[in-house]
Amino acid sequence: FACQDDLLTERYPANFIAEGLDQTRGWFYSLIVLGTALFGKSPFEAVVVNGMALAEDGKKMSKSLRNYPDPMDLANRTGADAMRFYLLSSSIIKGEDLNFSEKEVLELQRKNLGRLHNVLAMYEMFADGTKCDSTSSQVLDRWVIIRVAELVRDVTAGYKSYELDKATRPITDFIDDLSVWYLRRSRERLKGEYLEDKKQALATLRYALRTLALIIAPAMPFYAEYLWQKIKEESDAESVHLAKWPEANLPEEAEALTLSMVSVRKVVTEALEARTKLGIKVRQPIPSVTGPDISEDMQKIVLDELNAKNYIVGESVTIDAVLTPELIAEGAVRELMRFIQETRKKMNLEPADVIEVTIGTDKDGQAIVKEHKDMLTRTVGAESLSFADNGGETVSTDSYKFTVTVTPK
Repeated sequence: FACQDDLLTERYPANFIAEGLDQTRGWFYSLIVLGTALFGKSPFEAVVVNGMALAEDGKKMSKSLRNYPDPMDLANRTGADAMRFYLLSSSIIKGEDLNFSEKEVLELQRKNLGRLHNVLAMYEMFADGTKCDSTSSQVLDRWVIIRVAELVRDVTAGYKSYELDKATRPITDFIDDLSVWYLRRSRERLKGEYLEDKKQALATLRYALRTLALIIAPAMPFYAEYLWQKIKEESDAESVHLAKWPEANLPEEAEALTLSMVSVRKVVTEALEARTKLGIKVRQPIPSVTGPDISEDMQKIVLDELNAKNYIVGESVTIDAVLTPELIAEGAVRELMRFIQETRKKMNLEPADVIEVTIGTDKDGQAIVKEHKDMLTRTVGAESLSFADNGGETVSTDSYKFTVTVTPK
């Protein structure tokens, strides 16, 4: 009886019970009746009820019809994590039926694990042992640190309330922000032209990835462990599944900075649409962009993203598309840089690998390359740049023509 008393006080009722919707009467109801009759209260505090998985066309899955993908084959192609995350973030977790879609699993795998793996690869490319840290003063770093805290807050709340879809769906948005916005805007920082800025970017990115490994562990346990092993520090737990769950520490500036970044991204989106309508490539610098009143740090992000020279405060988002000869020349050099960078990738060169560049062009072409030589050589990792006729590939713009050869040093 003592053992029974301990059971009732320490383990009864259970925190939650999980079963399919078809068990409402046969299992949930029966347990409540028995538990209440025997011990005076329900045997569980919360219920997680999943719906039924149907074929993509809404019909019941049938072995005879073979109207569903082989689960082991799909797991081998996408990973068990992708399938698990797909189900946990879907409506099936709230008692609704789900038309299981192989295409949606593949898409979710690409948007989450695929992008996250690319972020990790970029981090590893520049990692130098810098420890993770969340105290950077750089505006992009401060923003992504806030996004990390928001993610921890939302995912934790979802798990605590047993709403598994609310605990998993924010992960997709965060990975998108981390990959498409933060990392892309921090790529040049990671290359290390300014050492202190590089350290801040590396420390912040490692902090974000470390926290993300902890957050995705319940939903994507295998990749979470893989990520943890890549970014953990010596003092960290041996496994992500042995580490402490993170806490959400939102700074006072969180709301203001988040709203400001929303404004920045809105300006960028509208200005890029204006560029597209006018047929102006992003590599072509423009004189200015007009947008709402934002801080100088935020203005710099807009200018960098849009390749614009000046930010003008105004009521609506517009761009100045009048291109001077100087801007056209800089655009041609940036087109040349893009080609050299793509050539580096084709040659499987690492960021630290040095190259020699030979350019064949006329006097006007030589003049604009010389004017922007520092930017070009720094960006493409060239130790030397020379002018000579060569049998390389041709890079052309409306006003300039170059032939280029790239040689590893």
